[in-house]
Amino acid sequence: MAKRSYVVWLLCFVLLGACSQPRSYVVLLESPDGTPGAVTVTGPQGSSRTLNKVGYASGLDGTTEEAFRLDGKQLEQVFGAAMAARPEAALTFVLYFKSDKTDLTAESAGEIPGIIDAIARRAAPDIGIVGHSDSYGDEGYNHRLALRRARAIKKAIIEAGVDASAMEVTSHGENNPLVRTADNVREPRNRRVEVTVR
Repeated sequence: MAKRSYVVWLLCFVLLGACSQPRSYVVLLESPDGTPGAVTVTGPQGSSRTLNKVGYASGLDGTTEEAFRLDGKQLEQVFGAAMAARPEAALTFVLYFKSDKTDLTAESAGEIPGIIDAIARRAAPDIGIVGHSDSYGDEGYNHRLALRRARAIKKAIIEAGVDASAMEVTSHGENNPLVRTADNVREPRNRRVEVTVR
């Protein structure tokens, strides 16, 4: 009998605990890419708490001393609509070019359909296209070459039916290398265009 009352008491405690959740709280959700994250919540009296486990929450009104956990059903009930409305995570594609040309390598040319697919999955895409070069040759020339590369990718995306107004094209020339080198060095990994699809 004593054992049964302990179970009932524990059940009542759990139910009461669920009812005492604050009206406003922050909950840590899983990142779209699956990486761990954390958030620090500071209350009205200045006390702070760091949440670093998925599904744990912290009140914003100072009524709870400890973080509390929301199960999957509670998360879906409270945040389901907001989670469903989250935009897809940004994707970055790195395309490589032949030396001193605006021609893609064969492998990079094969990535264009994946870029178009990523754009098509978004209702209002925002596309950044940044051209880069290696350090071989004149800095001004390399800036212009990197810009021509970025514009060539923009043209390929437009030809696939994407609105040009969704794209921003810039050039970093040789000033933002993927691989640091001395000046006037040919480096295939620096001859690239980075396409970020948001």
